[in-house]
Amino acid sequence: MSDEVLVIHATVVKYSGKQFYLGVSTASDIFDLCRVSRAEEDPERGFQRTLGTRRAEKISEYFKEGNVIPGSLILSAKDGVVKSYDNKRGQLTLGRVPGGLLIIDGQHRLYGAHMADVDVEFPLCIFDGLDVEQEVQYFLDVNGYQIGVPKTLQLELTKFLAEPDSEDAIYNQLFDLLAEDARSPLFGLMARTKSVRGKISHVAFRSAASNIINAPPFGLLNIEKKKNALLNFLIAVDEVVSDYFDAVPRLTNAAFFQAIVNILNDVLSITLTNHHNFKLESIKKTLEPIRRLDYSRHAGTNKGAIKALADDLKDLVLSGNYISNDEMF
Repeated sequence: MSDEVLVIHATVVKYSGKQFYLGVSTASDIFDLCRVSRAEEDPERGFQRTLGTRRAEKISEYFKEGNVIPGSLILSAKDGVVKSYDNKRGQLTLGRVPGGLLIIDGQHRLYGAHMADVDVEFPLCIFDGLDVEQEVQYFLDVNGYQIGVPKTLQLELTKFLAEPDSEDAIYNQLFDLLAEDARSPLFGLMARTKSVRGKISHVAFRSAASNIINAPPFGLLNIEKKKNALLNFLIAVDEVVSDYFDAVPRLTNAAFFQAIVNILNDVLSITLTNHHNFKLESIKKTLEPIRRLDYSRHAGTNKGAIKALADDLKDLVLSGNYISNDEMF
């Protein structure tokens, strides 16, 4: 192969008066030919986003692990880069013009592959003869209508990837317990794929559970005992709160859910010390002091507000059960 040209296997596609080539090339062969037109560098003609270095590094690590990203690099050939196309052989000849291929979509994938120590093959979609307006329109068409995968759906899908005894697997089993067990006060009220008002999503659940999943005593229990302890705890909370005032939120309030789960280990420790078990009635007795909560003092859903509510709940439980932190473990 001549050092002046790059020959790739490709097919030509003609549609609605436009023509482009579909082919395959390695990142090492195509990298020096590519460039981007950044909006901050060329306000009049630039349209690409700033390269996210951290994002490119993550993609690089993904490639190093042997994974593939099948999406095409979408390129616009400039400066006579397309030399010829041999229809019989299915070969597209490109001139090795540095920066002669403008990236419309895929800069992070290409740069991530360039950073990796493996040579990645990419499917290519190469337009020839586009003007700036058409390039911008394709950029907007490709990027402007994409919808990111909701975080709660991403967490739901970890059940297909998690190792059986991994932390992800434990999170998913506990989430499923609360969603599917008819005894659960959150039965039918867990949102698996998107945030829904009045339901607890994967995001809110993990935010709460991350504070208790590995800490004692909950973190020392096997999965079945974790399920029983969590279920009994939330049933007890629901019963205590439902007997209280209408103004006090229920477990379907994400901020209250996160705050109350934050004190689960404190409640379990006291219950174990005083009652030597994690039975529902024992936990309920430990939680009785939260009836005195002045919820009117609490507002907001940010981390600071949730922590303040959790601290207030913890203080009530500790003072109401007359036990010191030193005695709890």
